[in-house]
Amino acid sequence: MDLIIIGFGISGIAAAKYAKDHGLNFIVIEKMDSFGGVWLNAPDTTEIQTSKDSYQFPDFPMPKNVPIYPKRNDIIDYLGMYIRLHSLEQYVRYNTVIDNCEFIDMKWKVSTKSEVFSSDFIAVCSGYFNHKRALPNEFDSYSGDIISETKLTTKFISECDGKNALIIGNGASSVDFLKQLKNYDLIGKIKLDMVYRTHKYFIDKFIGKDIPVSILISQFFLKILDNIPYFITLIVLSLFCKFKSRYPNDKIKYNNIVSTSLIYDLEESGELYYFKDTILDIQGKTVHFKSGQIRTYDYIINVSGYSKHIDFLNIKCVDTVLGVNYILSKHFPQCGFIGFTPSYNWLPVIDAQSKWFINYIKGHNDVKDYSNKNTCNDLTYRSMDYYQHLNGDDSHEFKLVSLVISIISLSIIFLQGHNNAIFIISLFSIIGYFYFSKEEEDKQK
Repeated sequence: MDLIIIGFGISGIAAAKYAKDHGLNFIVIEKMDSFGGVWLNAPDTTEIQTSKDSYQFPDFPMPKNVPIYPKRNDIIDYLGMYIRLHSLEQYVRYNTVIDNCEFIDMKWKVSTKSEVFSSDFIAVCSGYFNHKRALPNEFDSYSGDIISETKLTTKFISECDGKNALIIGNGASSVDFLKQLKNYDLIGKIKLDMVYRTHKYFIDKFIGKDIPVSILISQFFLKILDNIPYFITLIVLSLFCKFKSRYPNDKIKYNNIVSTSLIYDLEESGELYYFKDTILDIQGKTVHFKSGQIRTYDYIINVSGYSKHIDFLNIKCVDTVLGVNYILSKHFPQCGFIGFTPSYNWLPVIDAQSKWFINYIKGHNDVKDYSNKNTCNDLTYRSMDYYQHLNGDDSHEFKLVSLVISIISLSIIFLQGHNNAIFIISLFSIIGYFYFSKEEEDKQK
């Protein structure tokens, strides 16, 4: 066998598509009973953080009737259509858990409960968000209910009225939980506290009523944010974000921005107590905080994020093993890691990685490294450059001019009455053009 693809979420789907296109002999191993990865068990209210234009395969745009910010069911339907379009289902082994995976005699041996597969290559597409971060040992003495899923159970819905809950974490998962409560009309019926360790940028998904804030996610705007001083970044983002004097300690990144103001809205209405603190001790249902607060909770909601384990390869943090193009690894030969490069354009980047790795297997491309070792695998500001490089597209001038004109035109059309925003966007676009042009000239010298 040429290739084993592990996981059939977005990364596995993309890898399977290119493997089929290139005539590889491959299978896909998926531990769950269907496709979709993290989306499969997400609440119906879960939305993508960026617009659908940044979350679709290059050869298959999302249908026009899909909202700008698709929800869980929209994503699952879209992925299903893409799988059927390329006839990928025939290659998948569902409900198959990997017991062991090792590289022996220049082959990968992948063992499940009933079979052992042998392959020249493996593609690890198991997902960045497949392991809930475990709670510390002090939670062992908690006598209430600990909930680690954002998808509410019938039992919780029927019993939580009048109870106290502590939500741990203030990222996208915590918002998913709050949206679930709102969807079941439980906001105000359950007393909510939310404790967190680091501040976030909270930004609404729309400017005004119907202009998606994602129009600002361009090479220019991201590059400029990456290079301007932090205090100027705060000034720019203050046009679109809610801070309430709670500023993150660094510039905007994939993991410190949340595309909603729901947390602050609930705080303002008195329906959520939102505070930064550290839990020191728990006795029964009583929680002691570092600040001296002592509060009692019937539920603790663990939405503090995900760890980066890959159990079947005994990897504790996948960031530490990624090498060439964040795909190859010197620690794991003949192995590609797909989908471990978080950015605003996650799906197109995953598609480019899959295409690059399959070409690598076929021996069609050189192993030029476009990763930046100074920034680990965070592509917050560089995903578009990375995407273009992996696809062999290094022509910039025409795109730069087109982007400047498009950005300024869109800002004038959609931001009527927001003159300050139009001025800042136009200024940054022009500055960005000269910055990128000079950067490209320097590269060519």
